[in-house]
Amino acid sequence: GQLTMQLTNYFFRTAMWGMFKAGDFDVTITNAELPKEFLIHFLSNSTFFTGAAPGLNKQFPNSVLQLVITFQNYPNVSIAASSQSMDVTRIAAILDFQVVSPKGNTPAFSLLLDLTCQVTQLIPSMNATKLALNGTLAKFTHSISVMKSNVGTVSAIPFGTLVDIILLGVPKTH
Repeated sequence: GQLTMQLTNYFFRTAMWGMFKAGDFDVTITNAELPKEFLIHFLSNSTFFTGAAPGLNKQFPNSVLQLVITFQNYPNVSIAASSQSMDVTRIAAILDFQVVSPKGNTPAFSLLLDLTCQVTQLIPSMNATKLALNGTLAKFTHSISVMKSNVGTVSAIPFGTLVDIILLGVPKTH
C-alpha cells in the first residue's frame, strides 16, 4: 500500500524545538574548516579582521581565531503548503570569536545576530534515513550588533555584509 504523510506546522516547530534543546544548531567553526577560496580567514592579521576589529591583532598578533555559534532560541517555522513556502522568524544567535591557544581559548568579541527569512519553492525529498526540504532563499532580513569586546572597538557592519554574501552571494545595501 501507499503511505501518505502530512507534515503540519506543529511537526516542524516541535522538530526545531527538539534540535534547539539538543544543541544541534550550535556549532564551532575553525579556520582550518574554511575553504581556501572563502572570502575571509579566521586570522587576527587578515584584512577583514584588522578592518572590523582593529585592536584584535594589536592584542593578539598573528593569531588564529575560531567562531562559536550558539542559538538563543529555536527557529519558529511556518509552512504554507499553498505557496510551497516556509517562513522562519527570528533566529537569534550569539557569534563568539575566540583566539585559539594551546593554553585555552580567549574570548575576543561577541556579536548578536537576529535573522528572519522566507524559503520558497520547497521540494521534499526522502531517502532511507532522512527527509529533506530543499528550496530557494527568497528573502531575509537581519540585524547584527556587538554584544561585548575584549579587544576594543568592533564594527558590526562588515559582519552584516558577510552574512549577506553567505546567504545571497552578494552584499545588499544597509
